[in-house]
Amino acid sequence: MYYKTVIKHKEQDEQGLLKEIKEQHLVESVSYTDAETRIFEIMLDEGFSSPEVVGITKTKFAQVLVDIDSDENSIYFQGVISFVSIDDNGKQKKIKEPVLIYCKSIERAMEYLKDELKEFAVPVEIEAITKTAIIDIH
Repeated sequence: MYYKTVIKHKEQDEQGLLKEIKEQHLVESVSYTDAETRIFEIMLDEGFSSPEVVGITKTKFAQVLVDIDSDENSIYFQGVISFVSIDDNGKQKKIKEPVLIYCKSIERAMEYLKDELKEFAVPVEIEAITKTAIIDIH
């Protein structure tokens, strides 16, 4: 399970002044408490001064995809895919699932997601792709 955490910390700007920064990080954890503990320890290990966890939200990402061509300039995009499932009574139901994609551009995210969806046994549609504020996954 992935949890989106919002971290507040202080960072020095170009003029040498301390500026308060908020960042979103995704943490793979088993609970809210575990996510909070893990992200706090990670931020301390990375040298953040007085990090504060100001928000934690459970996400519903079905999968996280990383483009092999991604680099330090890549960003995270959220895609929403949909497909039709048939329940035990034979009724069709449209299922929507969010996926996270790490790549260089929204165009590449769309192309990469289309390539990944070719592997599905059922027809899958891409409903949307949007840029996220997520900085990293831990």
